[in-house]
Amino acid sequence: MEVPVFDLQHDLFMQAASICDETVTLLEGGTEARYVSSLIVTADEGEHRNAIAPIVQAMAGYLVEKVGQFGVIAGAAQVPVVSITDEDLVWTRGARYSGKLSRQSRANEVHGQFIDTTAAWQPNS
Repeated sequence: MEVPVFDLQHDLFMQAASICDETVTLLEGGTEARYVSSLIVTADEGEHRNAIAPIVQAMAGYLVEKVGQFGVIAGAAQVPVVSITDEDLVWTRGARYSGKLSRQSRANEVHGQFIDTTAAWQPNS
């Protein structure tokens, strides 16, 4: 990634580390850390993104970029920021398309993801 330290969202990295360190109860008894990763990174790995990718995969997480700053979000239940209900959906109006929208009318993307217990705890969307 070759990102200066001031462009890293330290709060997201610390939150991800805390999530990885949380203890989870095992079905057969006992507990363990939610996510554990062990690897050796050398200087010839190429881009930093290539070096951090296995760590992000091990925590079922993903890299994020917000306003030029980078962080990581660990794969665990997140606090919802909005709930979409049937009242939020417009069923009575037909779909329409406008090729030119004002900057304020444009929306970014909305992504949803859940951990599927029937698919070996892999993320689905």
